[in-house]
Amino acid sequence: AMIDRSLPKPDQDAGSYAAITEISLLQSLGYHIVFIPDDCLDSPKYTSQLHALGVEVLFSPFFFSSSVALNFILPSVCAVYITRYQNVEKHIKAIRTFSAHMPIIFNNADLHFLREIRQANVLASEDLLQKARKTRDREVKVMEQVDAILTYSEYEQAVITSHIFRSDIIHKCPWVVEVPNTLPGFDERYGIAFLGGYEHSANIDAVVFFIEQVMPILRAEGQPISVYIYGSNMPEAFKKYSSDDIFIEGYVESIDDVYLKHRVFIAPLFFGAGVKGKVLSAAAYGLPCVLSPIAIESTGLAHSVSALVAETPQQWADYVKRLYFDEKEWSVIAGNGTTVAKTLYSFTKAKSMMESIL
Repeated sequence: AMIDRSLPKPDQDAGSYAAITEISLLQSLGYHIVFIPDDCLDSPKYTSQLHALGVEVLFSPFFFSSSVALNFILPSVCAVYITRYQNVEKHIKAIRTFSAHMPIIFNNADLHFLREIRQANVLASEDLLQKARKTRDREVKVMEQVDAILTYSEYEQAVITSHIFRSDIIHKCPWVVEVPNTLPGFDERYGIAFLGGYEHSANIDAVVFFIEQVMPILRAEGQPISVYIYGSNMPEAFKKYSSDDIFIEGYVESIDDVYLKHRVFIAPLFFGAGVKGKVLSAAAYGLPCVLSPIAIESTGLAHSVSALVAETPQQWADYVKRLYFDEKEWSVIAGNGTTVAKTLYSFTKAKSMMESIL
């Protein structure tokens, strides 16, 4: 059984993409997946996608709640895979009541309290820091009760170990990116691209930073470069930025429309946790990235080798220009990024990692 907050919507957010990937990996190892959305809501589009993959889905009105669905299916399952600590809090008692030995695999998606601490520090907010302390206590309590903890980041593995005082149950969760057979070259691409789900405030702040602090520098230096802003749940306030060199695109159904068209990908994220799937996808598609230190974390990419890492607005402008106008450097960074994706994030490697976890 697999439990997450809702049906995966892979065209909406990276967490859903990860869920679909992990379903595929588990199926490749011979497991049948029964998916329980914690909100118990059906969606014809996304339920059909899971059915097409051979996944059984339990939802309303056939089940009154996710708890009812879980109790119904527990006698038939060999393990429960739960994403997000809130869902473990909600369901662990029922699982342990049914069987003290039922394996519970916990995928934290990212380490929430680490993300909240970083946000609190960036914003110098004592209120957010107090919230982070409460989140930490909840997450650590959950981690002390499960059989396996999956995290996408080595940084988070170290942080978790320092809180639960053991490392044997902590595992690197595999991530998969597909590298297209043919990739457009430098001259076939144009513009800078940003992609993010705007329910995460870090993505909103990233857009505001780049448009308000970096674009004026690029404009002042007289080299025209357009930026294209993509992503779901885009704030209405972004419309005010629309101009001759800023294109507010919003939701995009196919990531090919982002990763195969544009010349440079940016991720000016100043707080967060986990691994940034959009960065790995950009690298896989031969789209070189300018990244913040947070955005490059745990990707396997390296500054001046397979990406460029910027911190100040002037650095952001300089590095974007370097990749945008220097075809030689662009080609080196793009090629090395694709190599990282092929080497570290293949389905074959991911399957081996998941088998080892199980």
